[in-house]
Amino acid sequence: MYDVDQINQLLRTRRTVKPAEMDAERPIPRAIIETLLENANWAPNHGKTEPWRFRVFAGAAREQLAETLVDLYEQSTPADQRRADKIEKLTRNPVRASHAIAVFRQRHGGAPAGKIPELEEVEAVACAVQNLQLSAHAHGIGAFWSTGPMTYDEAATARAFKLEPDWRYLGVVFLGYPNNAEPKPGARKPVADKTEWFEA
Repeated sequence: MYDVDQINQLLRTRRTVKPAEMDAERPIPRAIIETLLENANWAPNHGKTEPWRFRVFAGAAREQLAETLVDLYEQSTPADQRRADKIEKLTRNPVRASHAIAVFRQRHGGAPAGKIPELEEVEAVACAVQNLQLSAHAHGIGAFWSTGPMTYDEAATARAFKLEPDWRYLGVVFLGYPNNAEPKPGARKPVADKTEWFEA
């Protein structure tokens, strides 16, 4: 049996840790990253399609990711709407984190159309990312799933990441040990306000 109290604590104390709050000088061992990915791989998914795909950037490759993210931002944002602070953040975030994992959905059967609705494939990837984030938290590692408007420009993301037609970009998960060991306070509105019960 599992310690239910510990599981409750894990779920309720996970917080987003942004790259600016990560210790860039403390790399995460590769074995831990592989464990996080293996746990992500056990996410629920309709039809056992396992649609999640990951590209892991570490070391100098993080700079390559930064260049790709800036390119994506510039492709998907009109010139008069581009912000210097946004470009700086896209440039710096990958190297502030120990590892950055670009997340993708690949359609079932290797084709844009399949028996499983695309929304369910995206939902499955989200479950995989949640597994990854909770596993990171259990290891004392901070995580930040970054998306933004440019994530939804499918043509630009396909060009920037050189994607096949059946792939879709869903953002980047930044991972790193937090600078501050103290978890951030959190709050949620009562679940009773969001729940309806139907009983015979």
